[in-house]
Amino acid sequence: MVAAYTSPQIAVPCLQNIIIQGNSALLNGGGLLSGTESAPTLYNALITGNTAGASGGGIFNAGGNAELVNITLSGNWAGVRGGGMANRQGSEPNLINSIAWHNEDASGLGTLTANLDNSADSLPFVRFSLVQGSGGSGLGWASNAGVDYGQNIASNPLFEEPIDPAEVPTTAGDFQLQLISPAVDKGLQILNPLPFDVAGNVRIQNGAIDMGAYESPPASVATAVFAGTGHGRITSSPAGVDCTTTCATPFNVGQIVTLTAETTTAESNFVGWSGVCSGTGTCFLELNTSQTVTATFTLNQYELAITKTGVGSGLVTSTPAGLNCGATCTADFDFGTEVTLTATADTGFAFRGWSGACSGVAPVCIVTVEEAQTVTANFGLKAVFLPLISTP
Repeated sequence: MVAAYTSPQIAVPCLQNIIIQGNSALLNGGGLLSGTESAPTLYNALITGNTAGASGGGIFNAGGNAELVNITLSGNWAGVRGGGMANRQGSEPNLINSIAWHNEDASGLGTLTANLDNSADSLPFVRFSLVQGSGGSGLGWASNAGVDYGQNIASNPLFEEPIDPAEVPTTAGDFQLQLISPAVDKGLQILNPLPFDVAGNVRIQNGAIDMGAYESPPASVATAVFAGTGHGRITSSPAGVDCTTTCATPFNVGQIVTLTAETTTAESNFVGWSGVCSGTGTCFLELNTSQTVTATFTLNQYELAITKTGVGSGLVTSTPAGLNCGATCTADFDFGTEVTLTATADTGFAFRGWSGACSGVAPVCIVTVEEAQTVTANFGLKAVFLPLISTP
């Protein structure tokens, strides 16, 4: 589409489901130039690949109060300031459900001013939008980004195929959101009355409207739950799942996903799947609906044995529980477990010391289980001190 221009006189055009890309301006407003007292409204607009010699590679507001709802402003370039949007002469645009990301000006690529540049007398109102360099809503919000009306973010929107602003003017790129984009379901529907996005897709696919010009397709979520004491990793084909702790990953509805489990330490074992999968091989999910699968990993276990020597008797117990020797003098523990052994002599006897995997004479000993080990506890007779009686 050619660049758009709204008159310096009072004008309130409404532009819906439009693409403005591949345009150039010698000075300002490569994609859209909004003049004094004009108040254009844009719904579902992709503005990309435009260039301006001075300011406002994508949009230049010169005193107007534009209403910008669900616009994607990316891959634009300006020679001075505001590669994405420049606001001047008291402009107070509303930026709603929108994305300003990966634009460039003289300050660099992806800086706040490269995406959204405001003169001292211009103050945009920003809500439910993603603005690179803004810091996001709250204490981190950059004051020169405008007025923070809440629910703003600054994370990478994860476009399918962003473009390099250095290549402008261009009509390349794919600015649909990946399913894992932080902009998915993060808009406010009441602010956009249109039922379709810029590509004709139905708005609201997963319960809430997306930020930007495009609505992501409906998604089913594959949730991988980790269980057990061991350590492992789950990956998927197609890519998306790659985690070592419980994670949830969206895929297109109906997508067939193959999950693979592997151990990440030599002392771990993959026991198997449970939930919608079973066995120890690969797990196949057909995501007509969201599904959850559990992968159980365990640690190798090794035997810790207690022997007792000496003429005395006593009890050796363990923390964690397992040994009560006494009667139970062997127990298996997970690799790396720190086992605290406590020796208690029977009445009339005394604990004399440890040998084997423990040493010393203190009644408490700590063993780190990394292989099969034996600890010997020595109990002896309790010393009896008799009074010394002297005779004349």
